[in-house]
Amino acid sequence: MSATRHPSRVAEAPVLPERGPGPVKVTLTVNGTEHAVEIEQRVGLLDALRERPHPTGAKKRCDQGTCGARTVWIGRRRTLSCLTRAINCEGREVTAVEGPAEDGEPHTMQRAFIEHGAFRCGYCTSGQIKSAVTTSWP
Repeated sequence: MSATRHPSRVAEAPVLPERGPGPVKVTLTVNGTEHAVEIEQRVGLLDALRERPHPTGAKKRCDQGTCGARTVWIGRRRTLSCLTRAINCEGREVTAVEGPAEDGEPHTMQRAFIEHGAFRCGYCTSGQIKSAVTTSWP
Protein backbone atom coordinates (compact mmCIF):
# COMPACT_ATOMS: atom_id res chain seq x y z
CA MET A 1 0.00 0.00 0.00
CA SER A 2 1.56 3.27 -1.02
CA ALA A 3 1.22 6.29 1.17
CA THR A 4 0.21 9.53 -0.47
CA ARG A 5 0.42 12.92 1.12
CA HIS A 6 -2.45 15.29 1.09
CA PRO A 7 -1.24 18.57 -0.48
CA SER A 8 -2.48 20.67 2.43
CA ARG A 9 -0.45 18.61 4.90
CA VAL A 10 2.91 19.13 3.22
CA ALA A 11 4.75 22.08 4.76
CA GLU A 12 6.59 24.22 2.28
CA ALA A 13 10.24 24.90 3.06
CA PRO A 14 10.96 28.56 3.75
CA VAL A 15 12.90 30.40 1.07
CA LEU A 16 16.22 31.38 2.60
CA PRO A 17 18.50 34.08 1.23
CA GLU A 18 21.66 32.88 -0.49
CA ARG A 19 24.69 33.46 1.71
CA GLY A 20 28.42 33.17 1.44
CA PRO A 21 31.02 32.27 0.61
CA GLY A 22 32.88 33.96 3.40
CA PRO A 23 31.58 35.49 6.63
CA VAL A 24 27.86 36.23 6.88
CA LYS A 25 25.89 38.43 9.26
CA VAL A 26 23.68 36.45 11.62
CA THR A 27 21.55 37.52 14.56
CA LEU A 28 21.63 35.04 17.44
CA THR A 29 19.25 35.37 20.37
CA VAL A 30 21.15 34.07 23.39
CA ASN A 31 19.67 34.10 26.90
CA GLY A 32 17.02 36.56 25.73
CA THR A 33 19.44 39.07 24.16
CA GLU A 34 20.00 39.51 20.44
CA HIS A 35 23.60 39.52 19.21
CA ALA A 36 24.53 40.53 15.66
CA VAL A 37 27.59 38.51 14.72
CA GLU A 38 29.58 37.93 11.56
CA ILE A 39 30.58 34.30 11.23
CA GLU A 40 31.71 31.77 8.68
CA GLN A 41 28.87 29.45 7.72
CA ARG A 42 30.67 26.41 9.04
CA VAL A 43 31.16 27.82 12.58
CA GLY A 44 29.57 25.69 15.26
CA LEU A 45 27.21 27.19 17.82
CA LEU A 46 29.62 26.53 20.69
CA ASP A 47 32.40 28.52 19.05
CA ALA A 48 30.00 31.32 18.07
CA LEU A 49 28.72 31.52 21.66
CA ARG A 50 32.11 31.48 23.32
CA GLU A 51 33.73 33.94 20.89
CA ARG A 52 30.97 36.48 20.30
CA PRO A 53 28.19 36.86 22.93
CA HIS A 54 30.60 35.33 25.50
CA PRO A 55 28.52 33.04 27.72
CA THR A 56 31.19 30.67 28.95
CA GLY A 57 29.10 28.01 30.71
CA ALA A 58 29.14 25.66 27.73
CA LYS A 59 32.61 24.11 27.71
CA LYS A 60 34.61 22.71 24.82
CA ARG A 61 35.60 19.18 25.68
CA CYS A 62 35.43 16.15 23.38
CA ASP A 63 34.18 17.81 20.14
CA GLN A 64 32.28 14.60 19.34
CA GLY A 65 28.98 15.16 21.17
CA THR A 66 29.60 12.38 23.68
CA CYS A 67 30.33 14.30 26.90
CA GLY A 68 27.35 16.69 27.06
CA ALA A 69 29.47 19.56 28.35
CA ARG A 70 28.22 21.83 25.57
CA THR A 71 24.51 21.33 26.16
CA VAL A 72 22.26 24.33 25.49
CA TRP A 73 18.58 24.70 24.75
CA ILE A 74 17.36 25.73 21.35
CA GLY A 75 13.79 26.65 22.02
CA ARG A 76 12.85 24.13 24.70
CA ARG A 77 14.95 21.31 23.24
CA ARG A 78 18.23 20.14 24.72
CA THR A 79 20.91 20.39 22.01
CA LEU A 80 24.65 19.82 21.80
CA SER A 81 26.10 23.15 20.69
CA CYS A 82 29.27 21.51 19.36
CA LEU A 83 27.28 19.55 16.76
CA THR A 84 25.02 22.44 15.70
CA ARG A 85 25.89 25.12 13.15
CA ALA A 86 25.38 28.64 14.50
CA ILE A 87 23.81 29.85 11.27
CA ASN A 88 21.00 27.30 11.75
CA CYS A 89 20.06 28.96 15.04
CA GLU A 90 19.18 32.32 13.57
CA GLY A 91 15.62 33.22 14.55
CA ARG A 92 15.56 30.67 17.39
CA GLU A 93 16.02 31.22 21.12
CA VAL A 94 19.30 29.77 22.41
CA THR A 95 19.60 29.38 26.18
CA ALA A 96 22.99 28.64 27.72
CA VAL A 97 23.41 27.50 31.33
CA GLU A 98 23.56 31.13 32.46
CA GLY A 99 20.09 31.74 31.04
CA PRO A 100 17.47 29.97 33.19
CA ALA A 101 17.66 32.48 36.06
CA GLU A 102 14.37 33.33 37.72
CA ASP A 103 13.97 37.07 38.43
CA GLY A 104 17.75 37.53 38.52
CA GLU A 105 18.22 34.64 40.94
CA PRO A 106 19.73 31.27 40.01
CA HIS A 107 17.27 28.66 38.78
CA THR A 108 16.14 26.11 41.36
CA MET A 109 18.38 23.46 39.78
CA GLN A 110 21.38 25.81 39.76
CA ARG A 111 20.80 26.54 43.47
CA ALA A 112 20.53 22.81 44.21
CA PHE A 113 23.88 22.17 42.52
CA ILE A 114 25.47 24.95 44.59
CA GLU A 115 23.85 24.02 47.92
CA HIS A 116 24.57 20.30 47.63
CA GLY A 117 28.10 20.53 46.21
CA ALA A 118 27.21 18.76 42.98
CA PHE A 119 30.27 20.09 41.17
CA ARG A 120 33.38 18.19 40.23
CA CYS A 121 35.81 19.79 37.78
CA GLY A 122 32.99 21.85 36.24
CA TYR A 123 33.29 20.76 32.61
CA CYS A 124 30.10 18.69 32.49
CA THR A 125 28.14 20.73 35.05
CA SER A 126 26.43 22.98 32.51
CA GLY A 127 25.23 19.95 30.55
CA GLN A 128 23.98 18.26 33.70
CA ILE A 129 22.06 21.36 34.79
CA LYS A 130 20.58 21.96 31.33
CA SER A 131 19.52 18.31 31.07
CA ALA A 132 18.03 18.26 34.55
CA VAL A 133 16.08 21.49 34.03
CA THR A 134 14.83 20.29 30.65
CA THR A 135 13.38 17.14 32.20
CA SER A 136 11.82 19.06 35.09
CA TRP A 137 9.77 21.41 32.91
CA PRO A 138 6.01 20.93 33.19
